[in-house]
Amino acid sequence: GITSIAFESCTSLQEINIPDSVTSIDFKGCSSLKSITIPNNMTSIGFGVFKDCTSLKTVNISRNVTSIDGLAFDDCSSLKCFNVVSDNNCYNSIDGILYSVIGFALMIFASQKCKKLCNYHEYFASKSC
Repeated sequence: GITSIAFESCTSLQEINIPDSVTSIDFKGCSSLKSITIPNNMTSIGFGVFKDCTSLKTVNISRNVTSIDGLAFDDCSSLKCFNVVSDNNCYNSIDGILYSVIGFALMIFASQKCKKLCNYHEYFASKSC
């Protein structure tokens, strides 16, 4: 099987198709990765999993994700869009911004969404579903 750190610091990785059988990933330091689709069997996106993925623009979140750490996407300076499937009971995305369905709280504001307004990332504490 694939270990959770198999792709950590793989700076030339631009795209990957992760099978649904994968339950844990770590793409920390994959500075060329452009987009990611979280596999259906993953239930959480942990601390720093995508840290320093500076080319990451789009994150597609599957139906079974119930927990996202507020710093999972730390230093993802190109992040533009979160897409959450409609049958995810814990998270939602509106205009590419990630929200928690519980209390409809802003979870993570993609850095490129506020580029004209601010020069930094703003992350909010994660909530478990």
